[in-house]
Amino acid sequence: MPFKIALISMPWPASYRPSIQLGALKAFLNLQKIQVDTFHFYPEVADAIGINVYETISSSTWLSEAIYASLLFPEREGMIQGFLEKERKKRKKKLSIRLAEITEKIKRLHKRHLRGIKWEKYQLIGSSICISQLTSSLYMIKKIKGLCPKIPIIIGGSGVCGEIGKSLLKLFPEIDFVIQGEGELPLWRLCKSLKSKSDFDIPGLMRRFNEQVTGDGYQQIQNLDYLPPPDYTDYFNTLKNSKSSKSVITAIPIEGSRGCWWNQSHRGKPLKACRFCNLNLQWKGYRAKTPSRIVKEVDYLVRKYRSLRLYFVDNILNYEGIKETFEGIANLGRDLEIFLESRAQIRKEQLKWMRRAGVKEIQIGIEALSTSLLKKMHKGTTAIQNIAIMKHCEEFGIMNSANLITCFPGSEEREVTETLKNIDFVLPYRPLKGIKFWLGYGSAIASYPKMFNIRRIYNHRVYSILFPEFFYKKLYFMDKGYVGNRNKQERVWRPVLKRCRQWQDYYKKMKSLSCDHILSYMDGGDFLIVRHRLNEGQNELHRLRGVSREIYLFCDTIKHFKKISERFRSISQEKLLSFLNSLVDKKIMFKEGNRFLSLAVKEKLQNG
Repeated sequence: MPFKIALISMPWPASYRPSIQLGALKAFLNLQKIQVDTFHFYPEVADAIGINVYETISSSTWLSEAIYASLLFPEREGMIQGFLEKERKKRKKKLSIRLAEITEKIKRLHKRHLRGIKWEKYQLIGSSICISQLTSSLYMIKKIKGLCPKIPIIIGGSGVCGEIGKSLLKLFPEIDFVIQGEGELPLWRLCKSLKSKSDFDIPGLMRRFNEQVTGDGYQQIQNLDYLPPPDYTDYFNTLKNSKSSKSVITAIPIEGSRGCWWNQSHRGKPLKACRFCNLNLQWKGYRAKTPSRIVKEVDYLVRKYRSLRLYFVDNILNYEGIKETFEGIANLGRDLEIFLESRAQIRKEQLKWMRRAGVKEIQIGIEALSTSLLKKMHKGTTAIQNIAIMKHCEEFGIMNSANLITCFPGSEEREVTETLKNIDFVLPYRPLKGIKFWLGYGSAIASYPKMFNIRRIYNHRVYSILFPEFFYKKLYFMDKGYVGNRNKQERVWRPVLKRCRQWQDYYKKMKSLSCDHILSYMDGGDFLIVRHRLNEGQNELHRLRGVSREIYLFCDTIKHFKKISERFRSISQEKLLSFLNSLVDKKIMFKEGNRFLSLAVKEKLQNG
């Protein structure tokens, strides 16, 4: 008799794509002769409450966690409704969330899940818990355990790493095991142990033993090429019965790597990482699939599931394989629409390969337009590098959905001033989203708070609304509150947030008037016309002739003044610098130290 397990993914992931966690585990365990049924309940919840309501809730961690918190702890419904009302008043787009109505629909749906699925046929039931899935997962776990008290339940995912998972295991008796790190090997070994009733001392697995939580370590697959492609069959079967199945354009999650090569914390260097980031707590080191394997996987998944939207889940690109990977994908000859995340050091030529493959949207890790602040964040980038990638994305028609972090602990007014100054240079490009810094469990800042003028850290106060006091005080949560000059930071960064909103309005207005680039150039061979579109259909034109044209084109990518002067030896350094500075004054060139970057993009790119 085959060993059978059920894996669950609860709201609130995007309803239009399957869970990479469930798909990867199902495919791997099936190879080990373990039968796996995966249940993606979130598309059904989206159907039940309406896709627009679902998307509104899923866009906010607090709204997401609040809905199921009222089901998990019904006695807190009044407090939670009050919280939702405050959130509604704070938002520019007024929310319309009727808590009682939504939770009633969700309860009815889950009753059908609990009655209609034969949970007793499984030897193990697991739940993947990532962002915004804590309360929803706890709710379903308690319900299933009530029906089948003897079936062990395991949780895993980025939302239960470290002390978070340990505290959940201590305080929720319905949970029997917690996986630390990636799940393939620990889950496989646990299934074998349950089947043979042997030892549960498995690296990467925590359990409760003699009223104590035991177990630690990680188990990772070193060569990701050995993994089979994810199996999303159950998700697409669920979608067939969905009301919105004909209107939803699904996206296929693709995994090219795990971890982050920039993050060196696993080597005993916790500050050698982006200091606000906690996205890689479940990994130790960085591993990547080979380019040829990624291309084969893309081809296989697109063919199997008949979807052209791809969503790379990697936290960072493997730069060494960019050309081979994206040229290979482009050569598949499909009209793909690809999303991915990357650092800002992508070269223009690399971005061109990616665009040819079908990359339409990138979330670049920009985070700041102040080099001093980027250094405090340990981003390993500079303002001019960030501006360069913004420019190149604009030129290639790639949506850059990047953030600008404000109120960063330890930031100074001079960094605010630098940020405001630099925003004036990038107004022609897609706006960055101004966000306030949030403190995450496991980040370098949370681990070394005094370095960032933080005096005290505590569980974020919203959790005290969602959870009873006992749980609020005992659990470790992902989002943290802190004490440390927060009022001052919010005051000094307020102009930046205001400027970001103005930038959004300006860009939207200019694009509504014309799809043309706001700042662009056309090359006449021996002269150049730089056009800056202004409000009300007016243009500001700059004509560059002869060597002036050559200098501007030479600085299409970042160039050090030494390189520029070596290239144009016939011009004295004094005269050359004066010319470059005149372009900076006109805001058609950016200068940082001795490095220069032309800001106008080519108006018409050649096809391909």
